[in-house]
Amino acid sequence: MDLFRKIHRQNQSYQDLDNYYDVRVLDNFIQMPTYWLLKNKGIGVGTQERFGICFDRRSQRVLYPYFDSENNNVINGIMGRTTVPNFNELGICKYLPVYKVAKHNTLYGLLQNRRGINATGKVIIVEAENSVLRAYQMKYDNVVAIGHHELLKGHVKKLFGLNINEVIIALDKDISVEFIKEKIYPLLSPYYTVSYICDEWDLLGEKDSPFDGSYKVFNFLYKHRIEISQ
Repeated sequence: MDLFRKIHRQNQSYQDLDNYYDVRVLDNFIQMPTYWLLKNKGIGVGTQERFGICFDRRSQRVLYPYFDSENNNVINGIMGRTTVPNFNELGICKYLPVYKVAKHNTLYGLLQNRRGINATGKVIIVEAENSVLRAYQMKYDNVVAIGHHELLKGHVKKLFGLNINEVIIALDKDISVEFIKEKIYPLLSPYYTVSYICDEWDLLGEKDSPFDGSYKVFNFLYKHRIEISQ
């Protein structure tokens, strides 16, 4: 760990990041697709390989590396999701950073999806890492995750380097429209057209991501996304 901290201090271009690890930290884990993601989330082998999914045998967690958006030899943290079935009863956290993630200024999937974002001129922002994976399987390669539901100024700065004109907010269904308009829209409106996906037809579960439904459902919701105007 100390070795990678030294690398961080030596590279002035990353001084604004809390976390800067050499990609070799992944050698500590099983670097191959997991059956758990395939069985429980429907995430195929090719998608898992594209996003560098790993597995930690010791903690029994699926690992989601947050690759730096500019350098595929750099990791800005690793989030782990437990695969223990009765984790709640055992007091095990569902999600836990294996290497602390700089979530205030890191966008999961940006490295892999940068080309798709620039090609479409649009970026879709979701909450969870799995939504990025599911989106890719639905042929949407312009999606990034913020790891929670709060968009921050550091995330917006990451968008400045992209060739986009529209930001589409696709948070989980339990996040209110009021929250999006009051907390997220003001950060983006000076720079981009902002729209959001709203399940007015009750096609998703109460806490589902827009990508948790079928391909047909997401396409319908995407087509009927709502632009926010001042």
